[in-house]
Amino acid sequence: MKTSSQPLPVKLAQLRLKHLSLLDQIAVHGSLRQVADQLHVTQPAVTAMLKDLESAFGADLVKRDRHGAVLTERGHAARARLAAILNELRDFELANSLAANGRLLRVGALPTAMMGLASRAMAELRRRDSGLSVRLVEQTVESVLADLHAHKLDCAISRVDADTLAEYPHDAFHFDPLLRMQMRIACRRGHPLMRKRSITLATLANYSWATLAVDSQVRIAFEQAFVLDGLRPPIPMVESLSFVSNLNLVRNTDLLTIAPDSAIEEFRELGIVERVDFVWPVPVSPLMLITRRDAGKLSDMDEFRAVLHHCAQQLLKAADA
Repeated sequence: MKTSSQPLPVKLAQLRLKHLSLLDQIAVHGSLRQVADQLHVTQPAVTAMLKDLESAFGADLVKRDRHGAVLTERGHAARARLAAILNELRDFELANSLAANGRLLRVGALPTAMMGLASRAMAELRRRDSGLSVRLVEQTVESVLADLHAHKLDCAISRVDADTLAEYPHDAFHFDPLLRMQMRIACRRGHPLMRKRSITLATLANYSWATLAVDSQVRIAFEQAFVLDGLRPPIPMVESLSFVSNLNLVRNTDLLTIAPDSAIEEFRELGIVERVDFVWPVPVSPLMLITRRDAGKLSDMDEFRAVLHHCAQQLLKAADA
């Protein structure tokens, strides 16, 4: 977050941590009496805390009547700001508990990023002995953006789509492209498809497939390729939530699957699958490092970004080899 050398206004400086969570408690319980019970204080004490907050913000934050208490429009805006401050304080505590030097980044990542890019980045940080710790959380596109926006993550390694981004302000995030998502086909070792000299979409339409769920970008790209070629997309025999599941299914069956080239390469090196010499004609959006625009400039983030770009280049060279 941005820092300032200017002292806080007196009314803000007088606020305590318990003030910061008050609006959240009111929004959840809808009653100053219930909030008092939760905080183990008297209702007049809660009323006094609310007056302190409203005085510090110079606005009415809560509307009270005989039905209870609800946040005003300004109250909802203040609640979001205060929640961000509380999350930053929790981050500081977490960083000090998990990293001896307090240098910790919380990173959300898609499953495909966990398999290739993120794991290589963590190994590279260890190799460089940088002292930066990374806490990785595997998530979906929807949950990773939600947690990033709520200050529960410092950054994310993810793809994005227009529908998900539409839920946030247009300037909420900064996007730094890392790795193009070149999709290829994987099959078991010794699969009959590996003996074919020429592979077309018409050929592939006759095989059985394992794919991701219907609403995923990869599934959309899978079906669009056939449609654009004037073919009816094959109905998958298996629908799963991750590339890992599909690649493991392919290992012991005659199913085919499409996955990012980097993921297939990981499994190919382990002798689990073969990579078919066919680049999927419909691309998906690249993996990107996503940060909040209001997060300010952090040296730890710059270091992590540089390591991610280094590892992405290594993956690209391996894919093109």
